[in-house]
This record gives sequence, structure tokens and C-alpha cells, in this order.
Amino acid sequence: MERGHVQEFATSEVDKEKEKTFGFLDTRDDQISLGELKVQLQQIMEEHVFVMRDKTGLENAKSAIETIKTQVSRLSVPGFKRFNLEWARAIEFSLMVEMAEVIAKSALTREESRGFHFRRDFPSQDNDQWLKHTVAKRKADQLIIETLPVELIRMKPEIVV
Repeated sequence: MERGHVQEFATSEVDKEKEKTFGFLDTRDDQISLGELKVQLQQIMEEHVFVMRDKTGLENAKSAIETIKTQVSRLSVPGFKRFNLEWARAIEFSLMVEMAEVIAKSALTREESRGFHFRRDFPSQDNDQWLKHTVAKRKADQLIIETLPVELIRMKPEIVV
């Protein structure tokens, strides 16, 4: 990849993030409460993405998170930049929504149970298919979930029943 293309890509991503971040300072007629969205996200994550999960719940969570994600742009905070705690909270919340999306989509992809990830519909650990790292990437505004092999140098995994 040419260096110029990398700089263009990075600049466009920075500009997009800057627009989103400073957009919270804009006054809106259709603004929504940060507290209201936070409660919605918390309920979704607790109900569908906590330790005990299944496909239906994760799909419901993924859909609800997408809805919240579209509403984040409606957040509006007081328009001053220095010592603006509400602005910091809005920025943090937008990142929470992104992480919630990564967690739900990754959990939906991994069809097994391992550690604190327990799928009711896949209650067993499956080292043959899922002894892998789960990797989340953004490509053209799409969240892509991939896997990478785990290199076991010193220890072999134990089967948990």
C-alpha cells in the first residue's frame, strides 16, 4: 500500500471521528438523554450478553445495539469545551456502544462455551473448532469478526466438562 493512501485513509478517519466528537456540542431539536440511552444499553447487555448467552438473545442485543448506535448522534451536551464532563460522558458512551457491538457480535460468532463466555445453545468447549483468538476489525464502517490460530508453546488446553 502506498504511503499516500495510508495518509488519506488516516486523515478521513480522523476527520470522521472529529466530526462525531465535536457533533455532541451541537444543539439539536431531536436530542435524546444520555442517561436514557445508558439505561437501555445496560439493560440489553445484562439481559442478553451477560455470562449466560444464546443465539436469540445475542441477535436481539445486536439489533438493539444498532438502534442505540443510530441514536448516539442525537446526544447533545452544553457547548463549552473546557471542563465539560457531559461532553466526556457522551464521548465515552459512544465508545461503550462500539464495544457492546464488538462483544455481542463476537459472542454470536463463537459457537462454544469457554471461560466467562457461556452459550446455552453451545454448552461445551470445542477446542477443535474454537481454540482461536477472536479478532474484531472495522472495514468501511463494517464490523468484521475474524479468528486467528492460538499458538500453544508450553501448555495444552484442558477439556472442561
